[in-house]
Amino acid sequence: MSRSETDSETLELILVALEHIEARGSLMLFASDHAQRVRLMKRMTEFKLVAWNAVAKKYDLTPFGCQCLAARRGTTDLDFTQ
Repeated sequence: MSRSETDSETLELILVALEHIEARGSLMLFASDHAQRVRLMKRMTEFKLVAWNAVAKKYDLTPFGCQCLAARRGTTDLDFTQ
Protein backbone atom coordinates (compact mmCIF):
# COMPACT_ATOMS: atom_id res chain seq x y z
CA MET A 1 0.00 0.00 0.00
CA SER A 2 1.40 3.40 -0.97
CA ARG A 3 1.72 6.31 1.42
CA SER A 4 -0.98 8.27 -0.43
CA GLU A 5 -3.41 5.36 -0.02
CA THR A 6 -2.61 5.19 3.69
CA ASP A 7 -3.02 8.97 4.05
CA SER A 8 -6.30 8.82 2.14
CA GLU A 9 -7.61 6.02 4.37
CA THR A 10 -6.53 7.92 7.49
CA LEU A 11 -8.30 11.06 6.27
CA GLU A 12 -11.45 9.06 5.52
CA LEU A 13 -11.33 7.48 8.99
CA ILE A 14 -10.96 10.92 10.60
CA LEU A 15 -13.90 12.32 8.62
CA VAL A 16 -16.12 9.37 9.55
CA ALA A 17 -15.05 9.79 13.17
CA LEU A 18 -15.95 13.49 12.98
CA GLU A 19 -19.43 12.55 11.82
CA HIS A 20 -19.70 10.17 14.76
CA ILE A 21 -18.61 12.87 17.21
CA GLU A 22 -21.04 15.33 15.66
CA ALA A 23 -23.86 12.85 16.29
CA ARG A 24 -22.76 11.42 19.66
CA GLY A 25 -20.07 13.60 21.23
CA SER A 26 -17.60 10.75 21.68
CA LEU A 27 -16.02 7.78 19.95
CA MET A 28 -17.12 5.21 22.52
CA LEU A 29 -19.36 3.38 20.05
CA PHE A 30 -17.16 4.12 17.04
CA ALA A 31 -14.27 1.78 17.81
CA SER A 32 -13.99 -0.91 20.43
CA ASP A 33 -10.21 -0.51 20.61
CA HIS A 34 -9.35 2.10 23.26
CA ALA A 35 -5.93 2.75 21.74
CA GLN A 36 -7.48 3.50 18.34
CA ARG A 37 -9.95 5.94 19.92
CA VAL A 38 -7.12 7.70 21.74
CA ARG A 39 -5.05 7.97 18.53
CA LEU A 40 -8.02 9.38 16.62
CA MET A 41 -8.90 11.91 19.31
CA LYS A 42 -5.27 13.00 19.60
CA ARG A 43 -5.03 13.52 15.86
CA MET A 44 -8.36 15.37 15.68
CA THR A 45 -7.46 17.69 18.57
CA GLU A 46 -4.01 18.34 17.08
CA PHE A 47 -5.68 19.43 13.83
CA LYS A 48 -8.19 21.47 15.88
CA LEU A 49 -11.15 19.56 14.44
CA VAL A 50 -12.69 18.90 17.86
CA ALA A 51 -12.53 20.44 21.31
CA TRP A 52 -13.62 19.22 24.73
CA ASN A 53 -16.79 20.88 26.01
CA ALA A 54 -16.34 20.71 29.79
CA VAL A 55 -19.87 21.93 30.50
CA ALA A 56 -21.55 19.29 28.31
CA LYS A 57 -18.81 16.72 29.09
CA LYS A 58 -18.40 15.76 25.45
CA TYR A 59 -16.40 16.65 22.38
CA ASP A 60 -17.75 19.25 19.97
CA LEU A 61 -16.66 20.00 16.45
CA THR A 62 -14.72 23.22 16.08
CA PRO A 63 -15.62 25.64 13.28
CA PHE A 64 -12.79 24.05 11.28
CA GLY A 65 -14.19 20.57 11.97
CA CYS A 66 -17.63 21.74 10.78
CA GLN A 67 -16.03 23.21 7.67
CA CYS A 68 -14.25 19.93 6.90
CA LEU A 69 -17.48 17.96 7.24
CA ALA A 70 -19.33 20.46 5.05
CA ALA A 71 -16.65 20.06 2.38
CA ARG A 72 -16.93 16.28 2.63
CA ARG A 73 -20.68 16.48 2.21
CA GLY A 74 -20.38 18.95 -0.64
CA THR A 75 -22.44 21.55 1.17
CA THR A 76 -21.80 25.18 1.88
CA ASP A 77 -24.25 25.57 4.75
CA LEU A 78 -21.71 25.70 7.54
CA ASP A 79 -23.10 25.52 11.07
CA PHE A 80 -20.75 27.26 13.48
CA THR A 81 -23.25 27.39 16.34
CA GLN A 82 -22.05 24.20 18.01
